[in-house]
Amino acid sequence: AVYYPLRDWGESDVDLVIRTSGGITLAEASGRIRSAADAVVPGATVTRVRSLAAMVASAGALMRFCERLLLLLAGLGICMVGACAWAGAAGEVRRREYEIGVRLALGAQLRQIAALILGGELWLSLPAAGLGALAAWWLSRAALHFIPGVRWAADNFVLAFVAIEFLLLAVASVAFTRAMRQSPRDLLSRLWD
Repeated sequence: AVYYPLRDWGESDVDLVIRTSGGITLAEASGRIRSAADAVVPGATVTRVRSLAAMVASAGALMRFCERLLLLLAGLGICMVGACAWAGAAGEVRRREYEIGVRLALGAQLRQIAALILGGELWLSLPAAGLGALAAWWLSRAALHFIPGVRWAADNFVLAFVAIEFLLLAVASVAFTRAMRQSPRDLLSRLWD
């Protein structure tokens, strides 16, 4: 071990880790540490004395906060994806109401129209979700170098990709089924409203 004098560092604030004998309370240790510090450096102040368990618990507090913050941001991102998917699907259905009305009037099945519209939504969202998952994978791999103690799991990205695609399809199908509650006559009459 190499020891450096505190004066050489120029630090006015230091952390000391002290092992005490069994049976001594934290309050007793605090008093003894304060008097020993004052004896070595008159006027030295000891601000906090904590047990090892408290120090270990507080050391992980920042990491837990970051984990919760990232989880909250991920949830907010998923909610934004759902809101945007709803707006996009509802807008697409609204834009194509006349076409849907004509197809229904000519005898097309709802299943065929749903496949046409939802398939179009799927082909638009697959590349976007794929690029988003790829960017998230790359950024998380880069972030591993800056955040110690975090392990990387590739299956999370596959799961997130599949979950977002199911969310997009579910939202689009809800928007589609809401539009299909109307009769073809109502859908066709909106063109002249």
